[in-house]
Amino acid sequence: MAGNTLCCAVTAASPVTQVWMYAIRRFLHRFWLADALQDRIPQPRGFAMKVFDVHGEMFDAGKDIPTQDIEFNSTPALDLATAKVTRDIIGLRIKYGNNQPELYKHLEARDDTNLQKYRDQVRNTHLESTRQYSQVAYRFGDYVAKYCLAPSSETQRKLYEETVKPDQHESDILSKWLQNFHREHDAEYLFQFHAWLAPTVHALSLKTSPACFVRRIDACLNGTILNKSKWRS
Repeated sequence: MAGNTLCCAVTAASPVTQVWMYAIRRFLHRFWLADALQDRIPQPRGFAMKVFDVHGEMFDAGKDIPTQDIEFNSTPALDLATAKVTRDIIGLRIKYGNNQPELYKHLEARDDTNLQKYRDQVRNTHLESTRQYSQVAYRFGDYVAKYCLAPSSETQRKLYEETVKPDQHESDILSKWLQNFHREHDAEYLFQFHAWLAPTVHALSLKTSPACFVRRIDACLNGTILNKSKWRS
């Protein structure tokens, strides 16, 4: 899905707008699910943005390509916190992804049961009404921050009221809703930063439930030029 322009206000006191071209891609399905279930069950949905003509300090690999990739996920926190957890959970979901009782038996034997089962409880609604969060958290001094895309048009906000009904909708209903939306409407999003005071970020990211990330400390980061040396992932 191609986009047109992305605008950013550089400073709050003296608003200067810069415009970039971008392209986006959505990820709807989990490969371990049966095709007949894909869009009809609650799961995190992905969103990726490639911004063109971005210049500045970059890693050596790819520094000659002036693009910036930004990846999002529709849940505020990821359940796959470490390489070992990722290996174990992906293995379980591949093996038992279409047998939820058996899958839950194995997940309930873990000490992060609630976090691993959270993905099956997310709201399954129109993609253009769904908030998207950065997949990684960043440190800025004593704060941990994530960025968020928030649907901002009245049409998008109203779509949030409609949810997928597994016994009524087709297996590709989210794709169809998305196609129908873009035939008639443009999408509008606010690009937001959310920051939390988190002295022990590593423990916070691994041991708390995703709901904790929603109870955020609001920080006025929009339009502020931040000291890059304080940021780390």
